[in-house]
Amino acid sequence: PTYYGTDSWNGVVKDFDTTSVQRSYTDFLPSVNVVVDATQEIKVRASAARVTSRQPLFDLGRGFATDFTRDAATDRFLFTSGNRGNASLDPFRAYQFDLGVEYYFGRQGLLSAGVFWKEVDSFVVTQTVPVFVNDQAGGRIGPVSQPVNGNGGRVKGFELAAQYAFPFGLGFTANYTFSDTSTEFRNDFETGLPLPGVSKHSFNGQIYFEKSGFAARASYSWRSKSYLGNFGFGDGGVTRTLGIYQKPYGQLDGQISYQLTPNFNVFVEGINLNKENTKTYLQFPELPFRFESGSRRIFAGVKFNF
Repeated sequence: PTYYGTDSWNGVVKDFDTTSVQRSYTDFLPSVNVVVDATQEIKVRASAARVTSRQPLFDLGRGFATDFTRDAATDRFLFTSGNRGNASLDPFRAYQFDLGVEYYFGRQGLLSAGVFWKEVDSFVVTQTVPVFVNDQAGGRIGPVSQPVNGNGGRVKGFELAAQYAFPFGLGFTANYTFSDTSTEFRNDFETGLPLPGVSKHSFNGQIYFEKSGFAARASYSWRSKSYLGNFGFGDGGVTRTLGIYQKPYGQLDGQISYQLTPNFNVFVEGINLNKENTKTYLQFPELPFRFESGSRRIFAGVKFNF
C-alpha cells in the first residue's frame, strides 16, 4: 500500500482492497397461537414462535475507517484506532413465548396484561477488537470497533395496557413494559451486560379527540436508560473497554387534522415538541460521550385519496 500524509491533514489515505463476502442461510420458523374465550369479556392468549430479523444493512456493508496520528519525533503517521462493518453478521434469531389476558368492557374499553420470555440466539452488538494495520512505521496493533454477533441473550418481563374511547369522541391509550435482559457480554466494569438497545422501563401514552371530521392527538413516549454497546480505546499496550449508555429519553408529539371532504384532508404535525436531547455516556453518567440536540419539527400538508 502507498501512504500519504501532511501536517495540515490528520489522516492517511492508502490504496485499498475490496472484499466480497457471500452468505446463505435458511431458517425454519414454526409458530403456534392459542386464544381462549374465558368469558364473553375476557380472552386468554398464548403463543410460541421461532423468529428472525434481518441484520442492519449499514453494519454489513460499512467499510474500514482508520485513524492515524502523526508522530512528531519521526514525522511519520502511526495507526491509532479504527472502525468497520462486518459482512459475516448473522440475523437476529430467538425463541419467544407470550401469555396474556385481555378484558374488554364498554363500547371501546380494554385492559390487558401479559408476560413474555425470549431466548435470543444471536443479536448485534458493538465490540472492540485488536487489529494489526500497516502504517508508515511498519504497522501496529490498535483497537478497532466493529459490530459482532452476541449469543446467550435472554429477555423476560411483562406489559400492561389500557385504552378507552368515550361516546363524545375523546379517548386514550397507554402501555407500560418492563424488560429484564442479560447477555454473556462484558467490559472492564460489568459482566452479564443487557441486550443492546433495550430499556428496562418504557411507557407510551396517547390522548385523542375525533368528531365531525376534526381530529387531534398528543402522544408521549418515554424510556429509561439503555445499553448500546462497548467502546474500546488504546492505553499503552492495553485496550480498555467501557459501556456506552443512552440516558433516559422522553418525546412529545402531536397532530391536528380536518377532513374537508371524504377524499381531502389537511393536517399539521409536530414531532419532538418538547425538544428532548439525546445524550449518551461512557460507563458513568458523569462521563459524557455524545450529545445530539433535540430539534422540534413541524409539518403541514394535505392528503388526497382517490
